[in-house]
Amino acid sequence: MRGRRLHWQDSYKFVGPNITADGVRINYPFDPTFPADVGFYEGAGRHLVRPNRQEYLEAIYLYSGSLDVQIRDRRFHLKKGDVVVIDARANIRFIEGRYRVKTANPTDEEGNLRRSEDDKCA
Repeated sequence: MRGRRLHWQDSYKFVGPNITADGVRINYPFDPTFPADVGFYEGAGRHLVRPNRQEYLEAIYLYSGSLDVQIRDRRFHLKKGDVVVIDARANIRFIEGRYRVKTANPTDEEGNLRRSEDDKCA
């Protein structure tokens, strides 16, 4: 069986328009039939997503490149192969870099987003 090419989306165009004036990310298209959502995003240079937070946990795997990311008041330099899990209450901002990331957002058996305060996520 041949491998399929990954469909990479521009993180600036996909995420940016869905951030409210208060910095909350909304309108994420979750599929309720799958227990986690997986997305493939890329970005670089001046087209980085502004600071935001979401109402769900997020795991980010840096597929290629490098990325400086700010989570709350701390800055981290990520490189290929690094994984970061981000709490729902945390503000995140991609600062600089050229990157491709895979993200995963866990849901429960009914397709509802698992939130950081859920016992199942502890």
